[in-house]
Amino acid sequence: MLLSVAIALSVIVLCYALLRKEPEPLLGIYSQPGKWFYLKKALFFIFLSLRKYRMNRMKNRGESAEIKDAGYGMKSRMKVEDMDCVQTLVDDPMAIDCMYFNGLNANGDYFLLRIARRQNREAEIWLYINVKDIGFFQSPVHPDTTLYNANPDSFDAGGLRFECVEPMRKWKVTFNGMLRKGLSETWPQETHEMTHVKFSFMWNAFTDPFDFDTDIYPGCLASAIAREKWSKEYFERIKKSHQTHYEQWGELLGTIQVDGHKDTELRLRGYRDHSYGVRDWYTFHRYAINFVYLEDGTAFHVDSISLPGILSLLQCGYLSKPNGILHPVSSTDMDMIALGEDQNPPTEYEFNFTADGKSYHVILKARAVIRFYLHDDWRSMIFEHVSDYEVNGVKGYGIFEFLYRNPSRSPLHPEKTLALLKEPDITASSSSAIWLPFAATECGSSRLVGGKGCQLALLSQLKSAKFSVPSGFCLTIAAFHLQLASNPSQQMAIDYVVKVSCAKNANPEVVKAACEAVANAFLNAPICPEVTNAVNEALCSVFGSNHAVRQFAVRSSAAGEDGVEMSAAGQMETVLGITGLEKIYEAIKFCWASLYAYTAFAYRKQNCQQLKSSAGVVIQEMVPAAAAGVLFTRHPVTGNPGEMVLNANYGLGESVVSGEADPDQVTISRDWTDAVSIKTKQIGSKKLQMKLTNSGVENIASKSSDTCCIGDDLILQLALVGIELEKRFGNPRDIEFAIDTENRIQLLQARPITVLEYESEWHLLHEFDTALANDKETLTTANIQEMMPSAVTPLTCSTFFYSIDRATQSLLVSCGVHPCVHYPQKAVYVCCNQGFINLNYSLGLYEGTSIMGQKRMGELSLLGEVVGKPPLAEHVSYNGRYTLLRRIRNGIQQFLAMYNSSAWVKRFGEKMKSYTLMEPHLNSPHKLYHAISKDLPLFDKMWSEHVVCSSSSAVYSNVIMAIVSEGADVWRTEHYSDLAMLLSKCDDVYSADVPSLLLKLVEKIRTKEERDKMINSSPEEVLDWLNSDSSGEIGREFASFMSRHGHRCIREAEFREKSWHMEPTKVIKVLQSMAQSSLTNPAGRNAVDTSQPSISRIKSRTTLFSRLVLRLIWPKARRGVGSRETSKSVAVQLIDVFKQAYWKLAEMMVEENRLPDQDLLFFLTHREIGILLETRSPRLIARAQKRRQVHSKQSLLRFQRITTGHPALIDTLSDSKIRSFSSMVKASGLPVSLGVTMGTARVVRSLAEASSIQNGDILIVEYTDVGWSPYFPLISGLVTEIGGLVSHGAVVAREYGLPCVVNVANATQIFNSGEKLILDGNLGTIEKVKESDN
Repeated sequence: MLLSVAIALSVIVLCYALLRKEPEPLLGIYSQPGKWFYLKKALFFIFLSLRKYRMNRMKNRGESAEIKDAGYGMKSRMKVEDMDCVQTLVDDPMAIDCMYFNGLNANGDYFLLRIARRQNREAEIWLYINVKDIGFFQSPVHPDTTLYNANPDSFDAGGLRFECVEPMRKWKVTFNGMLRKGLSETWPQETHEMTHVKFSFMWNAFTDPFDFDTDIYPGCLASAIAREKWSKEYFERIKKSHQTHYEQWGELLGTIQVDGHKDTELRLRGYRDHSYGVRDWYTFHRYAINFVYLEDGTAFHVDSISLPGILSLLQCGYLSKPNGILHPVSSTDMDMIALGEDQNPPTEYEFNFTADGKSYHVILKARAVIRFYLHDDWRSMIFEHVSDYEVNGVKGYGIFEFLYRNPSRSPLHPEKTLALLKEPDITASSSSAIWLPFAATECGSSRLVGGKGCQLALLSQLKSAKFSVPSGFCLTIAAFHLQLASNPSQQMAIDYVVKVSCAKNANPEVVKAACEAVANAFLNAPICPEVTNAVNEALCSVFGSNHAVRQFAVRSSAAGEDGVEMSAAGQMETVLGITGLEKIYEAIKFCWASLYAYTAFAYRKQNCQQLKSSAGVVIQEMVPAAAAGVLFTRHPVTGNPGEMVLNANYGLGESVVSGEADPDQVTISRDWTDAVSIKTKQIGSKKLQMKLTNSGVENIASKSSDTCCIGDDLILQLALVGIELEKRFGNPRDIEFAIDTENRIQLLQARPITVLEYESEWHLLHEFDTALANDKETLTTANIQEMMPSAVTPLTCSTFFYSIDRATQSLLVSCGVHPCVHYPQKAVYVCCNQGFINLNYSLGLYEGTSIMGQKRMGELSLLGEVVGKPPLAEHVSYNGRYTLLRRIRNGIQQFLAMYNSSAWVKRFGEKMKSYTLMEPHLNSPHKLYHAISKDLPLFDKMWSEHVVCSSSSAVYSNVIMAIVSEGADVWRTEHYSDLAMLLSKCDDVYSADVPSLLLKLVEKIRTKEERDKMINSSPEEVLDWLNSDSSGEIGREFASFMSRHGHRCIREAEFREKSWHMEPTKVIKVLQSMAQSSLTNPAGRNAVDTSQPSISRIKSRTTLFSRLVLRLIWPKARRGVGSRETSKSVAVQLIDVFKQAYWKLAEMMVEENRLPDQDLLFFLTHREIGILLETRSPRLIARAQKRRQVHSKQSLLRFQRITTGHPALIDTLSDSKIRSFSSMVKASGLPVSLGVTMGTARVVRSLAEASSIQNGDILIVEYTDVGWSPYFPLISGLVTEIGGLVSHGAVVAREYGLPCVVNVANATQIFNSGEKLILDGNLGTIEKVKESDN
C-alpha cells in the first residue's frame, strides 16, 4: 500500500515538473531556479567533487603539468612558481593577465593599483592613492584606463611596476612618474596640478591564496550553474570564458615621495588578486564585491556577479581568520536587484553572509567614491567605494567595488601601438657569419655582434624622416673566435689572465701585467686572412669602391655590454676618424685588445661576468657633427619620466661622454600626452671641442660660449625621437646622437638606462620584514634570539627562519589545529633581519584547541616565564575555541606525534654519521646548488621533528608544574624552583658537556712546556701541534671533542658563521684563554651544588597522590629534556652539512667569477643564488653588496623582548641622523648619484696615489676616468672637482649605488685625508664633522 502511494506521488511530481514552465529571468537578466534546479545542482555538485578528487590525486602524485581544462574544481597550475608569475597570454583577442593590489589603513591612507596585460602591447592601469596631509593622486590617463606600448613581458605600465620576489609570499610594488593631483572622473579632463611621485613598497602575504577555481563553496557554484539553461553551447561558453582568479591578503610596507614633501613611511593592509585567461568586460552585466579588512585581522571577500548567459547570478566569497585559516562563504543576502541596479550604487548598505557556520552582519559607509572606465571603448565602468565597515561590532575598512555596462562610449580614439624592437631568433647558418650589415635582421642579435652592434642594427630597422643612422656593419663574434683560433698564443694569454685573476689572494699587479700581455698578443699578431677578406668585402658592399676616402668610427661591441642590467659604458675602446684599410685593421685589433684591458677586465670581474669574453666590432661611417651629445629619456638621477636630460657640446660627442668638457645641459619637460617643452638650460663653458678633420679627430680649445650648442627646435625634435625610441624598445634609453652640418639628427647609440632604481637604507633595512595580520599580535625575541642573536644574513633568513616557521606550522597541522602549512610566515616574524616568535600563532596548542595544551605552559617553555601576553581572550579570538571532542582528538594526535618523533630523530642521527653534500660528483656550482635545493626539505623535516621534541618536553613540564602547584591558577616562586630542580642534571643533554670537555682538555696540560706552547703560540701553531702525534693524549682528547661537537659554534644557525669543525682556531682561542685562566687562577672553579634532584626535595606542598603520579611522570620529563637537546644537536649537525655545502658553493662560484668573494653568497637568498647561477645578474650582485653594507647596522639594532604589533626600532643610523651630526666645514656641488654615507676622506691627486685608498673611504679627486674603476668597490662615496651627469665617475657611481657629488670647486684643497666626512648625494653636500655627544 505505502509503495503504491509513493509511486503515485512520484508520478504526480514528475508530471508537474514536465508540465511546469521554466521561469523567465528577472529583468531579462537574472536566471531563476527552474523545475530541474535541484537535480542539476546535485549533478554539478558531484561533478565538482570528482574534479577535485582528480586534482588531489594529481597533486599527490607530484604532477606539475599545465592543466588544459582548468576551473570548476581544477587548478590551472600545480606549482605556485608557475602560477604566481607573468603568464603567457592565450590566443584570444580578449586574453588578459592582471595583477591588482590595494592597501588601506585607519588613518585614511589608501592605494588602489592594477595592471592588466592585454594583446598587442596594450595594458589597463588603475592607479589611485591618497596620503593623509599630502593629498589624493591618480594616473593622468584616468578616468580612462587603457595604455599603449606597454612592456609585453612584465607587469610594467605607466611607471607602475609589480615584480614577484617569492611566489605567494612577497611582491615588490614600485612607481616613478607624474600623477594628477585631485580626483578627475570626466573627459575632457579639468586642469589639475601634475606632481612627480615615487613609491617603493614590499608586499608581504599573511594569508594563503584563495583560488576561485578550486576553493569556492561548491553549493554556491552549483546553484549558479543550475539556474542556467543547459546545452552543449552553454558549456562551451563556460569553458571559453574561463579565467583563473585567486586572492591573497597582506601588508604593503614602504615609502612614498611626493615633490615638495618629506618621504612618508606607510604600512597598509589589503589584498591582491591575480587573474589570467580570457576576460571581455562586456560579458559582465554587473557585479558588486566587498574586499574588507577588520581590525582583529579578519579579512573577507563577498560578491554578487552577473554574467548573462554564463552565470547570471553567482554569489560567493571567503573569510580569512587572523591565524590564516580560510573559509568559503556559503551564503549571502546581498540582493543584486536592490543593490544599485539603476547604476547608482548605494554609499551606505547592510547585508549578511555565512562562513564556517557563523553569521556575519555587515554595515558599511563609503568615505570616497571613484569612477573610471574599462577597455579602449569604455564598455564598462567601475565605482570604487573606499568604505568604513563594521562587522559583528568589529570595525574595519575596505573597498566596495561595483561594475556596470556603460551605455555611452569613449570619446577617445585608440592609439596605434608600435612594434617592439627585439632581438631575432638565431639560426645555425647566421651564427657563423663573419660580418653583417646593420640592415641585416641577424645583426640585431647581441649573441652575434655584441651589445653595441645589436643596438645600432635595431635602430637601423626604423625607417623615419625624423632621424637616420649612419651606415655601417659589424664584425661578428665569430670573427673574434676565428682570430683566436689562428693565434694560439692569444688564447693561452687569455687562459693565463683568467687563472691568475681567480686565484686566491690574486695580486692586482700580476693581473694587470697578464692583461697587458693579452692586449699585446692581439696588437702584435696579424689579423687572419678570413677576417681581412671579410672586412674588405663588407666595406665594398656597404660603402662602395670609394670607401678608402671615407672616415670611420671603429667601436668595440662586447658580448653583454649595453644590456638592461649592465652598460659597461666607457670600458671598451673606440677609434675615431679612421681612413684606409690598414688603419681599420689596426683599429680592429685595438678594439679586440681593449676587451682584455685591465679596466674592462676588472669591470667584468667586479660585476661577475664571464672573464673569457668575446667581442664584435662596429665599423660605421662618421658624420661631420656640428654638435653632439647624450639624451636620457628619463632623468638619470631621479628616474623622473616627466623630465628628459640632454648634454651636448659643439663637435663630436666624445668630449661629452668622456667628461673632458663642460657641456650644455638641458632639462626637457614631458607630460603624460608626450608633449615636450624646455624646462631649464644650464649653459656650459664648452672650452674643449672635438672636431672631425681630414686628418682625423682633433681636440680644439675654444673660448667660453654663453649660447646653447643646439637650437630649441632641434632639442624638442630630439626629445620626440627619444620618446619614440623608448616606446619601440620598451624601456628608458640613453641615446648618443649627432647633429650634422645640415641640422639632421643622426643616432649613434640607444642603450638602456641601467641605474634608475634607487633604494634608501631604510628599504634595505626592512627588505626581509614579514607581515602581521593585525596590530595586536604579540612578538618576542626570546628563544629564537638566544640561538640566533642579532641580525641574520639573507641566506639564513630564507632558509633557517623559513624552516623554523614551517616546523612550528607543521606541529599545529599534525595536531589537528590547522588544516595546512601556510605559504606566508606565521610563526616566525622578521624585522630588520632579526627573528621574533609570534606568540599568537606559535601558542596555537592551548587549552582551547587541545586537552594537552596550556597557554601559560607554552609561555613558560618559550619565554621562561608566564607573561599573560597576549591575553587569553585575544588568544581565543585569534585561534578559536574547539569542541571538547575535537580537543580530545587533537590531544591524541599531539601525543602520537610526540611518541614517533624521538624514534625518527634517533634514526636520522645515525644517518647523519655518513650524510654529506660534499660528494665528488657535485663538482660544479650548478650541480651542488641543485643538490642543496633537493635536500632542503630534509632540513625542514629535521627542524619540524626538533620542534615536536621540544613540544614533548614542554608537555611533560606542563604536567609536572600542574602537579607541584596542585593546579593553582598562579604559579609561585617555589613552583618554578621545584620544576627547575626536578629537571636539572638530566642525562644525555648533548650540549652540556662542551665546557666540561674543554676544561678537561686544558687540565690535561700538565707540563710547563705544554702550557707555554698553548698560551704563547698562535692559534694556527697550536692547531698544528694538537693535530700532530707529539701532542699525545691532549691531541687525542681534542680530536674526540671535535668529532663530538665540531659542528657547533656561536650563532650556529647562521650559515655565514663557520663551525668549529670548519674553523678550528675558534676553539683554539677559547682553549688558550682557558689555559691562561688556569695559570693565573690555578684554584679552578668555585664550589658547585653536587646534590642530585629528588622528589623529596620538593618545597611545594603536594598530596601523597600527587607525589605518586609525579614518580611516574618525572622520568619521562627528564628523558624529554635529553631528547630535546639531542634533536637540537642533530639539527645543528645538519646545519653544518648545509653550511659546508654553501661555503663550497661560494668557493666554486668565485672560481667561475660568479661572485666577487665567497662571503657575498650569504647576502643572497637561496632562490636568488639559483637565479644568479643562471643569469650572472649584475643587479643581484649590486643588491647583495648593498645588503652587506647595512648588515652591520641591522646587527646593532635592539628591540624590546616582548612587543605588541610591529616592533619599533630603538636605534638606527638613518640618513636623517647622519645629517644631524654637528658640522664644521661644508662644500657643495652637483648631486649625480643618490644616497648618504659617512666615512674617512681620502684625497688622491693622481692614480699613482690610489694605493692609499682604504675600504669605506670617501674618495676626493679632481676627476675620474676608466683607470679608477678597480677602486670603486672599496669606496663608500665619490667627490670630484670636474664632472657632469654623464662623466665616468657619475655613471659608475650610479651603477655601484655610491653617493656622488661632482663639480665641487677646490675639493682637493678644502678636505684632507683622514678627516671624517658626511657625503649627501641627495643634497649635493660634503661636510667635515665630529660626532655629537648624543
